[in-house]
Parts: sequence; structure tokens; C-alpha cells
Amino acid sequence: MIKPGCAEHYVIHVLKNDPAFVPELDFVMEKDVTGVYQTPQGYYVKDEEVDEFDKGFPAKEKLKLHGQIFG
Repeated sequence: MIKPGCAEHYVIHVLKNDPAFVPELDFVMEKDVTGVYQTPQGYYVKDEEVDEFDKGFPAKEKLKLHGQIFG
């Protein structure tokens, strides 16, 4: 279910602090890389954590937008 707002910015924040994060691959998505994909634990965030993280930014109206991945 899509709710107003988004969690993508918080997921990226969490992923960059995840032990599975590889900084050297952060911008390398164009090469044919082989292997097995495992979803990092950083993708699994709680709404309460997102709301707490959002408190550090200026208030904005939360909207439901087309193409929203999380929310």
C-alpha cells in the first residue's frame, strides 16, 4: 500500500551504513556483473524510523506520487 511521503531517502541512508555496502560499486550499475543478488537488510526499514529520520529535515507536504517505490 502506498502512503503519502516516501522512504527511499532513508533506505539509501541506511544502506550506505550497512556492512554489505560497497562504496566502489555505488555508481557502477552499467557493467554486466555476475553473481547472486541478496537484498541487504537496509531495505527493511520501519515507518517509525523513517518518520524519526524525517524530523531532521524541513517539513514538507507528503504526497503519493507515481513511481514511488516505498511508502
